Amino acid sequence: MRKPSVTSLMAIAIFLVLAGCSADVSAPSISVAANQTSAAQPTSGATAVPTRVILARTTVSADGVVKTAVPPIALAADVSAKVLTVSVEPGQAVKTGDVLATLDDAALRDALADAELQLALVEAQIAQARAPARPEDIASARAALAAAQANYTLVRQGPTESEIEQARLSWVAAREAYLAAQVDRDVACGTPAGTGIPACQAKEASYGNAYESERAAYANYQRLLQPATREQLAQANANVVSARARLQALEAGPSEAQQQVFEAQLAQARSAVQRARDNLREAIVRSPCTCIVQEVNVAVGSVPKGVAFTLVRLDGLVFETTNLSERDLAAIKIGSRATVRLKAFDRAFSGQVAALLPQSTGAQGGAALFTVLIALDPTGARILPGMTGRAEIEAS
Repeated sequence: MRKPSVTSLMAIAIFLVLAGCSADVSAPSISVAANQTSAAQPTSGATAVPTRVILARTTVSADGVVKTAVPPIALAADVSAKVLTVSVEPGQAVKTGDVLATLDDAALRDALADAELQLALVEAQIAQARAPARPEDIASARAALAAAQANYTLVRQGPTESEIEQARLSWVAAREAYLAAQVDRDVACGTPAGTGIPACQAKEASYGNAYESERAAYANYQRLLQPATREQLAQANANVVSARARLQALEAGPSEAQQQVFEAQLAQARSAVQRARDNLREAIVRSPCTCIVQEVNVAVGSVPKGVAFTLVRLDGLVFETTNLSERDLAAIKIGSRATVRLKAFDRAFSGQVAALLPQSTGAQGGAALFTVLIALDPTGARILPGMTGRAEIEAS
C-alpha cells in the first residue's frame, strides 16, 4: 500500500481547520479550571450558561503515633512511712482526689501534736511578755538592781580590815575544831576493835566535816587578802547592767525590736504546725488528675522511695508525625484541619495542627523530616498512647 505524502497530510489539516471555523459561534462555552473561578463570555444574542468550577483539594500525608499532650505524671510519696494500703492497679482509671494508697500516720500525728504544743507555749510566753508588768515584779527588779550595785561597790572597794580579821578568826576556829576532831577520831579508832566499830565510823565522819569547814574558811580568808581581779569587777558590773535592763524592760514594756522577734517566733511556730498538718495529709496519696494508672511501684509494708505511681492523662491526645518531609512543610500551618486514621480503628478521627516543631528529626530520601503535632478532637473512642496510623493534613 502506498503511504500518503507530506503534501497530502498538510491539505487534510487545512481542511479540518476551515471546517472548525465554520461551526456555529453561538454555542455555550464551559471552562474547567483548578483553583480558579473564570467564566466564558457568551456571544451577543446567546443565553449565558453557568460555568462548572472544579476545585482541586490537596492534602499532605504523614505517618505518626499517638502521644499524650502532657508528660506522664510521676507521683511520689512526700513522707517516709510504711504503706498500709494500695487501692489501685496498673490500667485502672482514677479521678481527681481518688485514694491511691495510705501510709502509717502514727508518727505524723505525734509530730503534729508536738508542733501544736510548741505553738501554744510560744503564744503563752509572748502574751506574758506583752502584758503590763505587775507592781510586785517592778519592786523585785528594783531590789535586784540595788543588790547588784551594792555588790559591785564591795568588789571594787575590797573588804574592810574588820572583815579580813573576822575571816581570819573564823579560819582559826575551824582549824582548832578540825584538830580536835582528828584527836577524837584517833582515840575512837585506835582501840583493838579497829575501825569497824560504830564509834570509830562516827568520829571519822565528824573529822571529814571538820576538814572541809577548815579548808573553806581558809580559802575565804585568803580571798579577802587578795585585791579584786579584773574579771570579778567585770562580772559585778555585768550583773548591774543586766538588773537595770530588766527593770527598764518591765517599766517600758516590749520594744519595737522585741515585738518583731515575737512575730518571727510566732510565724516559725505556726509554720511548723502547718508543715506537720501538710505531712499528715500526705499520708493519704491521692490522684491529682482524671487519668489512667500506668505504673504502681509500691506495696503494702514497704516504705516508698522515689516514684510511687505513674499516671497518664488521656483527656488531651496528639498525633505526632514521624516522616513528614520538608517539601510539604510550607503547605501546613497552625490550625490546619486533619483527618487521622489509626490502625486500631476502622474509622477516621478529626483534629487540627497544634504545633510545628522547628528541629528536624532526621532525613529521608535527601529531605529533612519534621514533626507536626495534631491535636485530636474529643471522641468517645478508647484511643491510647502508642497507637500508630496516618494523617491527612489539609494544605493551605
